[in-house]
Amino acid sequence: MAELPEAPSYAEVSDALSRLGGALGPADLHGVLAGYLCAGGRELADLLKAASLEHLLDPGTDAKVRETIARLFVTTHAGLGAADFDFAPLLPDPDEPLPERVRGLLEWCQGFLGGLGAGGFKDARKLSEEGREVLSDLAEISRTRVGYDADEEVDEQALAELVEYARMGALMLREDLTGPGRRARA
Repeated sequence: MAELPEAPSYAEVSDALSRLGGALGPADLHGVLAGYLCAGGRELADLLKAASLEHLLDPGTDAKVRETIARLFVTTHAGLGAADFDFAPLLPDPDEPLPERVRGLLEWCQGFLGGLGAGGFKDARKLSEEGREVLSDLAEISRTRVGYDADEEVDEQALAELVEYARMGALMLREDLTGPGRRARA
């Protein structure tokens, strides 16, 4: 088995996307990618077309940008399928200001929901009860208007819990949609 490349950092993906001049941010793109893969999508080219990033397929596109996005695809796919649940949303670094990290989580959730559709997911009724609840919760998180507590530690804890919920929710939905006991695809 070939060794996986190292996953690109948030900063690397941000740099690659800014070189492209695209409207998607790193968290949003990773969410789209994760949702697409969770729904059963497999081809990077199909996802790039769905996300209006098909120009990445052009051989004239900066090789470093192409390599960064390809690594993101490969490592996200591997993380979602890892037996040790080695998957995490790509979000701003913990040393970034809290509002930026919160915005990243909201964008990741929005992207994830869009990625599910791009990957072929159509019918929430075919999900398990827990899967439907996670889908609803991720939709709620994605459209949340954020207010902050006077105690930043409370906000940090809340963000950590939401990130973990999104992470585990994505894994649960992947299992519902593509796992051995697959319930829903179309």
